Amino acid sequence: MKRLLSSLTIILLTCSLSVQAETSNKQKVSGWYVGGGIGNPSGELSDESNSSTIDLKDKSYHVVAGYQDGRIFAWEMQYVKYGKDTVEFFDPSSFSASANVGYTFSNGVRPFALLGLGVTDVNIPSPPFGMIVVDSDLSYHYGIGIEFSPRQLNGMTFRLAHEADFVNIEERVYSGFFKSWKETIYDVDLKSTYAAVMYKF
Repeated sequence: MKRLLSSLTIILLTCSLSVQAETSNKQKVSGWYVGGGIGNPSGELSDESNSSTIDLKDKSYHVVAGYQDGRIFAWEMQYVKYGKDTVEFFDPSSFSASANVGYTFSNGVRPFALLGLGVTDVNIPSPPFGMIVVDSDLSYHYGIGIEFSPRQLNGMTFRLAHEADFVNIEERVYSGFFKSWKETIYDVDLKSTYAAVMYKF
């Protein structure tokens, strides 16, 4: 009788431990998440006649927050500080809200693409004999990436992504033979390849 009770006790303990292990290793799919990252930024400035590269000397810093609903859809907000360029002329930053569409596989890997709207501030000073009319405006946020959420680190997610913000800025310069104002609209495309760590609640 004692052996039977001992055997039953051992079996119950074993089953209990195995259930706890399975529960602790259960993959978190849906939930709120927050995190941050750092990356390498770049940019392009173009108008109707030419284009040039914006050489950003600093790292980009990313703050990410959102909610994932199931394995496919997520909605997220992101703040990006792109850093100044080499001559400290540009100092861009952006805030965006995006739809994040991908698929979370059972091994924790999730490739995704995102698209959204935001506000990007280029923080560019006015030129001599002119002025910047608009340097902060509605922008498009887009990108692709991949995430990995290991079951052993319940709730932790690692992200590698390439994302961008596209915005227009408007400049007026007082020049020319008739001394008139010339208006130019520039397309600014800011990009960053970054790595981030996030936690899902």
